[in-house]
Amino acid sequence: MKTEFDPNFKSDMKFYESNVSFVQKIKVKGKANAQAKGTVEFMVCDDHQCLPPTEVPFTVSLK
Repeated sequence: MKTEFDPNFKSDMKFYESNVSFVQKIKVKGKANAQAKGTVEFMVCDDHQCLPPTEVPFTVSLK
């Protein structure tokens, strides 16, 4: 993660360059089929403009 001052927002902005991976370990108790659900929210900017934030839902089957 990088932190840089952005004069457009007049504040420090935290961001990742290129790629980033987030890992969460989940333990499933018993033999029931389970799912982990959530959303990922992100925004893309260049040196001229930013696209509006996008929220993408996801579901992962746990076995």
